[in-house]
Amino acid sequence: MSVWTDEHVALLRKLWIDDELSASRCAWLLGPEFTRNSVIGKVHRLGFPNRGKPRPSRAGVPWSEAAKARAAKRMAERQARASKKVNPTVARIKATPVEKFKPDPEALAVGAWNALPDTTPIGLLDLTATTCRWPIGDGSPFLFCGCEVAPGSSYCPTHKHIGTGKGTTGEQNAVKAAQSAAKSERHIRQWLEAA
Repeated sequence: MSVWTDEHVALLRKLWIDDELSASRCAWLLGPEFTRNSVIGKVHRLGFPNRGKPRPSRAGVPWSEAAKARAAKRMAERQARASKKVNPTVARIKATPVEKFKPDPEALAVGAWNALPDTTPIGLLDLTATTCRWPIGDGSPFLFCGCEVAPGSSYCPTHKHIGTGKGTTGEQNAVKAAQSAAKSERHIRQWLEAA
């Protein structure tokens, strides 16, 4: 059953055509059973005039010389930003297999948000797929470690080790509960198969 009565349609006509209210405002004034989308649908079905002027198409319109110059300048700026290379003076830590990695206690003693010894942090625009993304410092400027990443990680071996821990007490308890439930399920399955 439609909620649109003749009184609702008359009120919508007044609100939409005479008062030029938005669809949201019309829906609010019509009552809680009406939504913006129901108003838009009814306006469309009744053939009420649309709002706003349609934008003219730019297809086939030639570019002015000023517009061409602006577009060429923007393209050159984009290409210049894309071609920036990582600072070659940034020291890199050579990646070793993660299984064999033993973090340097001296590097770990530096602190989680300080730069590793003998390295130079890099900025956001200097990051690449092979640079460590561990944040350095806790304020402006925003810097990152920049060392060579460990295989399968976004961090260098040292920062990967720092960032990988046992988790919070709640996370540890959740892992234990999941392991216990899996163990219980295995025992029940074995018991049912034996019976």
